[in-house]
Amino acid sequence: MSMEQSMSRKGNCWDNSPTERFFRSLKHEQLNYEKFRTEEAARGVAIFCESLFWASQPKQAAKT
Repeated sequence: MSMEQSMSRKGNCWDNSPTERFFRSLKHEQLNYEKFRTEEAARGVAIFCESLFWASQPKQAAKT
């Protein structure tokens, strides 16, 4: 898979905490416990987990 985690500056941990939490959950709770036959199967699970994660996040009001 070609996913890339974002990295923040040292000491600035809050700017990307939702993304870091997503990747941690994906690696430790999902991908480590399943054996995938193909990369497409793993990618499908990752996309599904991503959609669940972002659906659970509060929606930001649009600034006009």
